[in-house]
Amino acid sequence: MKEASAPSVMFTEELSELITRLVKQILYEYRRQAMGDVVQTLLEGKSRKAEDVLGWNRHTVELGINEFRTGIRWIETVEQKWFNSVTDLVTERNRLKSRLRLVQHGIDLANGSAQALPPPIQPDVDLYARTRYHYHDVNII
Repeated sequence: MKEASAPSVMFTEELSELITRLVKQILYEYRRQAMGDVVQTLLEGKSRKAEDVLGWNRHTVELGINEFRTGIRWIETVEQKWFNSVTDLVTERNRLKSRLRLVQHGIDLANGSAQALPPPIQPDVDLYARTRYHYHDVNII
């Protein structure tokens, strides 16, 4: 990383590392906005300078500057675009999972299964379900 000076700040390796460490402690969904704030305040809003001095991705910094300026965060996950809440997401997931369960039972019947009714619904115990469907929880990093 290079040394650079902002209007009143001289960037050293230690200061660059400190700023990067502090920004990494911010929750992921607000991190870009914080990066934009740092670049706007200390680097005159220049994303190339942030890339040279702080080692941050220029595109990420530009998004962060825009988010900081407008106050609107970019949505990065499809779930948050499609669903307004965790309840809506889980309801749709369960509806689709129920249909797939019936399709699987039909396949089993066609392959000679003697069980007339589909097996009872079991709660999810896999790690995927525990982590994937908590995207709205701001306390999970």
